Amino acid sequence: SVSDYARLWNDNAILDLQPVRDLSYILEYRISDFTGVKIHAQAVNLILWLISIYLIYKIAMLQGFSVVESKLAVTFLALHPVTVNSIAWSSSRKHILSMLFVSVATLLWLRFLSNNKKRFAIGVVFLYLLSCLSQPINVGWLIWAGFTAKFGVTAVNASKEKFKKAIPYLGVFSIIGLLTVGANLFYYSSENYANSIGTKFIPEGFDIIGNRLLTFGRFFFQLIFP
Repeated sequence: SVSDYARLWNDNAILDLQPVRDLSYILEYRISDFTGVKIHAQAVNLILWLISIYLIYKIAMLQGFSVVESKLAVTFLALHPVTVNSIAWSSSRKHILSMLFVSVATLLWLRFLSNNKKRFAIGVVFLYLLSCLSQPINVGWLIWAGFTAKFGVTAVNASKEKFKKAIPYLGVFSIIGLLTVGANLFYYSSENYANSIGTKFIPEGFDIIGNRLLTFGRFFFQLIFP
């Protein structure tokens, strides 16, 4: 229950700041209790991953790649150990959820740049937030969003006028990204956390900025090239 979750959080039994991932597990338990059928975490991971792969194919097509190019890119991604590993590892739901939400956000952002419909941009804000709350490894997505809005892609042809309309949303993305980074750095730097987990994170605090950046997110380059 929510009270159980709060107790576990308070006791440092939940060691990551990833509430959306945790909510997905709570929902699994609730559905199992209601139906009497065990839900296999890996099966859920696989379904979410297949949806993400389909979305990435649509994204590639929307950016002007050919069918063959899009299929090759998706095949490479679908078979790459860095991403496939998250399917078999049930506790790595966080990575798959983050990728799913940021993939939908990417698709909607490209559509927003094409037609400037506000509902698409609002959806992107919500989905980017969900991605950061699942696992902050895609927090650097906002950099890609800014470059795409500024310079455009083959199928979008973003103009200066469209970029001006995108600026407020890019500001919101930046606020979400900064809050995500700040909250995680503060959380993992806390004395309470350090006492519970030991030496998983470096003890220097905020003084060693370079080490902090490398520690945060583990795959540092995915912060810049999600």
